[in-house]
Amino acid sequence: MDRVNHAIRLVTLFLIGAQILPQSNYAYFEHPAFVVRVNEVVDFESEVYVNRSQTEFVLLSSRLTFAMLIDLYTKRFSAYANSDFVQNVDRRQVDLRAIAKPSRRGICNMAGTSVACRYGDVMIAIVPRPHLNGEVSLQQLYAHSQHYRKVQASYMPDVESIQSLRSRTKPIEIRVYFGTWSSICREVVPEFLAVVAGAANPNLRIRLIAINKEMNEPSALVVGEKILQVPTFYVCRNGKEIATFSHRSTGVERKLAKYLSSR
Repeated sequence: MDRVNHAIRLVTLFLIGAQILPQSNYAYFEHPAFVVRVNEVVDFESEVYVNRSQTEFVLLSSRLTFAMLIDLYTKRFSAYANSDFVQNVDRRQVDLRAIAKPSRRGICNMAGTSVACRYGDVMIAIVPRPHLNGEVSLQQLYAHSQHYRKVQASYMPDVESIQSLRSRTKPIEIRVYFGTWSSICREVVPEFLAVVAGAANPNLRIRLIAINKEMNEPSALVVGEKILQVPTFYVCRNGKEIATFSHRSTGVERKLAKYLSSR
């Protein structure tokens, strides 16, 4: 039986090499906690992807004419044509074509949480994405990371909850305390933005307040607030708090609609 299985594997490899069987792809998933730095300039519109074992990173940047794959285990990089990676926006991943061949290889240097590579006279590095702090606008949030815009565009809110939020006739202010360092916030906050956009109700006014990991900065905006985890939503009417809740999973529109309908 072992010989049979071995023979099957050999035949399969031959057929794939001969392109008789469909080409398999290697999947890399979006990792918004990191950003690409090119010649000491951070490209906030760049995209970083990682494989499931988090040993390989894919770098895509408008400042580069190629895509780069970095192997943390071997500390080497491979440069590919951008077209060698197929983007899947809905699943927020890229797939490397099995037939792709690198145009260049090289060695990487690792220091702390950063990885740097030299490609000719270009220095390329993966570095932790700087965190926002303080009240931010939608434009600032989108500029910080395309991830927020992607999640917002792909999220499909609950229709009944959207209708309930759309029917609100009194002005409501919703303060959202979140951290760009939080993986949960990177999903829940853009979903919330999709909810507000879908309700299209001018009576719903939002304020986005980015805070640090200790949840005590910026002090002028968090002192006196009961923030134990992020994201935390403060719902106010006429300057008075009518609801406070934290939400750490999908479906924030249901909880928001429930609080507003009972007050």
